[in-house]
Amino acid sequence: MYQSTPLSPREKIIVIGAIATLLSGLAWVSYDLGSLTIPHNDSWAHSRIAESLAENHVIQLVGFNRSSLIGMIILAAIFGGTPLAGSFVSLICAFASLYWVYMMTRRYASRFWSTIAVSLLACYPGFFLLSTSFMSDIPMLAGILGCLYFALKYLDNPTYLYLLASLFIGFWGITVREQAVAAVAAVVVVLVTTPVTRKQGIWYALISLAFIVSFEFWRRSLALDDPPQVDIGVGYGIKSGLMFIILLACFMSPLIAANLIHKKYSFKVYALMAVLSMPFIFLLLRMQEGVLLGNYIATHGAYAGDILGNRPGVPALSLLFFATCGALCAGPLLILMFENLGKKFRLLILFSCFYIAGTIVQSVSGQGIFDRYMIPVVACLVPVLASNLGSGLKFSKLISVIFIAGTFSISSLIFLEASASDGSVWKTAERFVAQGYNPKEIDAGWNWVGLHSDQAVGSRVPPENALGSFQHFSDSRQCLVLGFEGANLPEHVATYKTFGYFGPERNIFAKNIEPCV
Repeated sequence: MYQSTPLSPREKIIVIGAIATLLSGLAWVSYDLGSLTIPHNDSWAHSRIAESLAENHVIQLVGFNRSSLIGMIILAAIFGGTPLAGSFVSLICAFASLYWVYMMTRRYASRFWSTIAVSLLACYPGFFLLSTSFMSDIPMLAGILGCLYFALKYLDNPTYLYLLASLFIGFWGITVREQAVAAVAAVVVVLVTTPVTRKQGIWYALISLAFIVSFEFWRRSLALDDPPQVDIGVGYGIKSGLMFIILLACFMSPLIAANLIHKKYSFKVYALMAVLSMPFIFLLLRMQEGVLLGNYIATHGAYAGDILGNRPGVPALSLLFFATCGALCAGPLLILMFENLGKKFRLLILFSCFYIAGTIVQSVSGQGIFDRYMIPVVACLVPVLASNLGSGLKFSKLISVIFIAGTFSISSLIFLEASASDGSVWKTAERFVAQGYNPKEIDAGWNWVGLHSDQAVGSRVPPENALGSFQHFSDSRQCLVLGFEGANLPEHVATYKTFGYFGPERNIFAKNIEPCV
């Protein structure tokens, strides 16, 4: 068992420097590829709201803002409200998240295993891309981790400043995305059930309840608040829950394997692990690589479908390998979570359970869930699984390093491909604007059309055989449509390398629509 020792100033400087170097490198590459200054996936909506707040000092929602979002939008508005400002907010939150995960893990684990733990989070496929775009995932992650980190500090050293920091950052996380309430709820349970902090826990709970109710009442009173549409689907919820656990176990498999090698369990426990893994293995056999929740980890590229045509993604064989690791490790993961529930990791385990349960309820209610929703649970379970690993285990260390090298490669390719393709399409569309096209008459994908519209998301009946995203906005017309290979567009207008600096050349095509629709 590792004996915790205080971090030296030198170690803290090295950790801060390493994280800053990684994120600075990502920011530079993203900027160089023309990706840092544009929206990605759903972030066009976040950018428009932030821009409106920065320019008009009014929160004007756009009908595509189901999460609360307000906390991160206020920060982006302070820096100007542009997509670049939003990317800067995500980078700052990524820095804080990685630092807090290292610090939480270092309480219980050696430098090596703490580095492995934070690397598993940093190299989670999609983390690089999310850290350089104004999506809500990384800001919410920072809100969750800050809340839990300072709560742990308070439990070690009951200083009210730590408790206030936990409360404030947790509240901010909720104003980014409501799922962060799982962190606040976990803190409340731990404080209330610990005799020496029960009084503080009651106050924490009452203040939290008052804030959450007040904030949600205000937030849902705003025009175009985009409330969830409930469509109960128990079967979908169960399947999504199993897929969620497979994905979680997959990207924590090195730590799970190291725990199994390090600890000696009875035959009954090993048998229970095998039995618990059976539903996940059965689902894997049915769905194969499709068992991994998609969106960023996908064979057709990150957030495929935002623009016409085909893009390369993660090879199916790689996804199948990861899915197999996840299905085999799912049962052991559940056992490891259960055996740590009553120990010093109760706060992190409770949060993980609350968050997973909330996500399953979300899927049962008919809301889609994606691979990026897993990131907060990975961040909170890596300290737990790294805690029992000592200085030996050379084989486990080697396997962990190899696995992280693999996830680093995949995350880098996802990041580079999306940055290169999004940036190239955006530059091509801007070139047509310079030639005299109205931005609202160009369909260069969901992000371009959404950002350049002045209207909220609506529905209009598109003309027969219409292509693209323009039909979601009443003030958008389609005079020119851009897309990739496979979109059946006749005119070749641009070429770029698949991964920005290397890889096969890929083409961008266009079609003039006459008359405009």
